[in-house]
Amino acid sequence: MQTSRELSIFTPRLLAQHDSFAPLADAIANSNMVAFEYRKPDSEQTVREVSPLKLRFIEGQWVLLAKQGTQIKNFLLRRIISKVTPLDNASKPVSDEEVALAEAELADFVSNNKAVLEVEPDTEAWWHFGGPEGSQVEIHFMDEALLAEDLMEFGSEVRVLSPESLATRIRSGLERVVQVHA
Repeated sequence: MQTSRELSIFTPRLLAQHDSFAPLADAIANSNMVAFEYRKPDSEQTVREVSPLKLRFIEGQWVLLAKQGTQIKNFLLRRIISKVTPLDNASKPVSDEEVALAEAELADFVSNNKAVLEVEPDTEAWWHFGGPEGSQVEIHFMDEALLAEDLMEFGSEVRVLSPESLATRIRSGLERVVQVHA
C-alpha cells in the first residue's frame, strides 16, 4: 500500500494560550515589574520578581525574556505556575545590546541541545515531525524535562536515540505512570 505524503484531512492539536501571556504582554507594554511563581525541573517553586522585556516563541515554547536583579533571564511560560501579579515598581532599563546578547546566548543554548529521535512512519509522531524521509529526526530543545513530557504523549511511536539523559527521563516518567495506575 502506498502512503500519500499529503495530509489532506487532519485534526490539529490546539494549544491553549498560557494564562500568563496577557499580563506579561501588558507589563511589557506598560514597563511594569511583575511577580510569579516559577518551577524549574526537579526543584521547588520560587517566586520571581522580574522586569519583562520580550515574549518569544522558540522551538515550540513561549519564552519570556526578563531582567531579574542584575541578570537577563529566560522563563518558559509553561513553568509559570501562578497568576502573574503586577508590581508598583517600574521596569529596570535594559540596553538593546544587553537584550541582543541574551537572545544570542539563548540561541546558542538551544542549538547545542539536540535530540535524535526515531519515529514510526505514518503515525501521529511522524506527521508531527514533518513526515521525514527516513525514520530519524533531529530536533533542538530548550528544556529536556518539557520535551520528555511532550514525547511521552506519542508513546511507542517515538524512540529517543540521544541524548541518553532524555531517554532515561522518559523511561522514569513512564515508570511513574505505571506505578500510579498499577
